Amino acid sequence: MAEKITNGGFATSLSGWTNYGTHNFVPGSARAWASSGETSGAYQHKLRQSFSIVGSVSSAILNAHIYWEMIHRTNHADCQFYLYLRKPDGTLVQLASHYEEATADNTGDEQLADDLDITTRFTAVGTYYIELWAAPRSAWDIPIDEPVYYASYAYFDDISLVVIERVFKTIIEAIGGGELTMKGLGSSALEVAVMEESLSHHGGYQPGVDPKQEVSQRDKAGLHEFINANVEGNAVEAAGLAESLTRTYTYRQRDLPDMPNHVGLDESLKARWLVGNVMHERDILAEEDIWEDIAAESTNWETL
Repeated sequence: MAEKITNGGFATSLSGWTNYGTHNFVPGSARAWASSGETSGAYQHKLRQSFSIVGSVSSAILNAHIYWEMIHRTNHADCQFYLYLRKPDGTLVQLASHYEEATADNTGDEQLADDLDITTRFTAVGTYYIELWAAPRSAWDIPIDEPVYYASYAYFDDISLVVIERVFKTIIEAIGGGELTMKGLGSSALEVAVMEESLSHHGGYQPGVDPKQEVSQRDKAGLHEFINANVEGNAVEAAGLAESLTRTYTYRQRDLPDMPNHVGLDESLKARWLVGNVMHERDILAEEDIWEDIAAESTNWETL
């Protein structure tokens, strides 16, 4: 809801309004005044103000008040009032009118437009004008040779036009198809069984030593086999289980200190969990409690 008229009460001036008639309105006593002159004809006054309509008008209510002052003489005074709407295409539509004649001294007022509904007058968007027209005529006498004129006055006041507009906006929506990249959570478990076997020959040269003899003394065969299974969990608190099985077979033509030939099998069971950034570990079973001690085996690899 919006008031379209500026300075409709003519408080101190005609600000916002434009005179364009033969004679001009003037401000006074918070009204727009139009007065007649010393002729027998009506004095045409026109005042207008523009405003814009940008949407569909759902309500437009107009109000306007008029006043008049006239003196009765042999030739009667009169005042005519008109209220117009000028459309964007220039079409002029009369909204209201009033006529007063001074068959006696006549001073009065009335509501020219009293909550007048002019909604249907707005059929397009653009610039409109509210136009106030007044045509006061003087009273006069002819006592001897020349007429004597008595001015008449016409006033407009309290002009208001309240408009409700519906403004529309066009929104273009599109629907498309495509591929969507998503982030997800996943988990995986990896079990690996690996067997490795290696045969190595090492030889070297030393002064005064037959290279072939050195090679034969250092030839050695090694066989390594292992199976490893791991289970891990990554969480704020986690438990881990690790199990390993290792078998080692070794043959050397020449024993090395502290490197006995042996076959061994080790197994352990442990629990691990994370608290904060600290990993805790605990043996569930000690190695000595898992396997039963048996007599060591010895193999003569040279006879195999």
